[in-house]
Amino acid sequence: MGTLLKLALYGILGIALAIPAAVLLLVLGVPIVAALSILAIPVVAVLAIVGLPVLIVVALGAAVIGVTFALLGLAISLGVALLKLVLFVALPLFAIGWVFTRFVSGDRSRRERVTAGW
Repeated sequence: MGTLLKLALYGILGIALAIPAAVLLLVLGVPIVAALSILAIPVVAVLAIVGLPVLIVVALGAAVIGVTFALLGLAISLGVALLKLVLFVALPLFAIGWVFTRFVSGDRSRRERVTAGW
């Protein structure tokens, strides 16, 4: 019961101190904020005139760099896929075909084989 009473007392005391502080901030703070906001209008205008084109250029630059790296990643991934296809499909098929033609061709000597004239 004592803790509840102490909590209520501190709550009432806090509210009693917070209300005058809020009124003081309202009386002094609102005119200060109004004056600062009027003084900030030229700064905001300059930032809008200068900063907005800079922001647009930076955003476009980021988009161009993103598209460039996306296309580079696409080209590299296609190259890796092609290399895997060559190594794991085409090369074994060519090796099997070469071995098969060597066994099927029989005992023909080198002079009987058709070459490219080498």
